[in-house]
Amino acid sequence: MKPAIYLCLMFSVLHGVIHCDHHQDHNDKDDHHHKPHEGHDHIKHEQSGKERMACHKIAARNSEFAFDLYKQISESSSSDNVFFSPVSISTALGMLSLGAKSLTFDQIIAGLRFNLTETSEEEIHAGFHHLLQELNTPNSELLLNTGNALFIDNNLKVLPKFTEDVKKYYDSEAFSSDFSKNEEAKKQINDYVETHTNGKIVDLLSTLDQRTQMVLVNYIFFKGKWEQVFDANLTKEDNFMVDENTTVRVPMMEREGTYNSWRDHDSSCVVVRLNYAGNASAFFILPDEGKMKEVEEGLSAPTLQKWKHTHRERTFSLYLPKFSISATSDLMEVLMKLGITEVFSDMANLSGITGHNNLKASKVVHKALLNIDEQGTEAAGATAIEIKPRFIPRPIIFNKPFLMLITEEITQSILFMGKIIDPTKV
Repeated sequence: MKPAIYLCLMFSVLHGVIHCDHHQDHNDKDDHHHKPHEGHDHIKHEQSGKERMACHKIAARNSEFAFDLYKQISESSSSDNVFFSPVSISTALGMLSLGAKSLTFDQIIAGLRFNLTETSEEEIHAGFHHLLQELNTPNSELLLNTGNALFIDNNLKVLPKFTEDVKKYYDSEAFSSDFSKNEEAKKQINDYVETHTNGKIVDLLSTLDQRTQMVLVNYIFFKGKWEQVFDANLTKEDNFMVDENTTVRVPMMEREGTYNSWRDHDSSCVVVRLNYAGNASAFFILPDEGKMKEVEEGLSAPTLQKWKHTHRERTFSLYLPKFSISATSDLMEVLMKLGITEVFSDMANLSGITGHNNLKASKVVHKALLNIDEQGTEAAGATAIEIKPRFIPRPIIFNKPFLMLITEEITQSILFMGKIIDPTKV
């Protein structure tokens, strides 16, 4: 049996937002080979422009991957909350693909919903690189930290080219570990994750296979702010109907205001879009009674694009639960259902990592936390008088299972996605 690689995908979200400014990027790639550095301004501008285009090209495929992944996760945990970061998962798999060859490589790329005749391997990695650069742009309105790391066993001889490429395209750090000392290696990785997620992800790895030779880590942590704050004094305990037989009590936030909201008759749901300070939005999707399955089946990139371009402002009272949930998943079986199978078998070809066909991936750990509360930063015009109609339309109350998406506009990415079935399950 081949030694194992763990893929550990970790992130913590606190009513998150990403604010991005464009960066110039001076890296390019052709069949994994570095090109000579060009110092001329027009060359830099051209490369930066190419990476921006590549970032937008991978966004469409990332969205397709996100919805396909959601459907598989939701199907395997129909009674549990679902929450994950599609960008985190696709970034980690993109990084792993740098070491994959032959069918193993083809399956990872196809599983990520890329078609190499439409998007070259160079464009894929350049796109992820630009995405990481954008998401790590410093901003005073939020706390954001995202990155990658490799923990490599002392006895594993990794090709310099692999470590150079993961550094160049995925900004990955590399650390030496002694996996023969199982507990020490586990502590090293858990401490690293805890530090880089501001203490939110603790003891991510509960166990570590003694045959492990490498652990690949991707983490995302950010905290964002509502553009329009909820008044904490209006938050009151209320009922949330988990299902026909189960009702739980939740703190229900309330805000009367003007929202971009509409009924999607094609999808049998109501959609409310809440903006964050910055370039991100949250879409809260409330299915009609008994229509959750229908709404989930209709989730797609075109559906999201339709929602993004729908602008119907209405004034009403919005009721939204205040809650904290977490979700931990082993995604191996889910990814296998998306066609990524060989990398988890003894047929895996990860010879791009060591030069030898002697490794396979054995585990994909994904942990997510989400906190939704009243906190936020008022928009610039928040102190202005809000003109409201005398007749207030019927309120929209999220008091039964609903879906949510958090999207970032500059990179056109789905950052987070989930289904809240029971907001009291931590």
